[in-house]
Amino acid sequence: MTEQNPATPETAPPAAPYGEPAAAPQKGGAGKKIVGIIVAVVVAILAFVVVRVVLPAVFNGSDPSNASVGDCLTEAPDVNDVKIVDCGDATAKQKVLGTLENKNQAEAEEECVKVEGAESYLLLSKDNPIKASSKGKVLCLGPKA
Repeated sequence: MTEQNPATPETAPPAAPYGEPAAAPQKGGAGKKIVGIIVAVVVAILAFVVVRVVLPAVFNGSDPSNASVGDCLTEAPDVNDVKIVDCGDATAKQKVLGTLENKNQAEAEEECVKVEGAESYLLLSKDNPIKASSKGKVLCLGPKA
């Protein structure tokens, strides 16, 4: 029996010619991380815009029960006709300066007086008509200015 040498010239991998540099290491590790971070930030911003702007506008976004500080409202003789509108809109008459939860008329009046610039309030209750004991979300309102 003859012994076989696994590193015979026929089976050995070819060596790099003398003077040629070895293969350069893979680049882009840090670059890929930066691109990944940028993509994640863009996705987060888009998600925020969808949740904060698009969804409320689609699902009763103009309903005053969805109002928050800084939103503007139309004026209407019937509370059911008041809507949230862009503050640049010609129909915008009042601006929400504060919000309160689960308050009745007396509490709304007492608390909204403390909100700087507030001249009136809007009590949003499920009771119709609203009674003195009715509780709900309160919007403290001031001029659009």
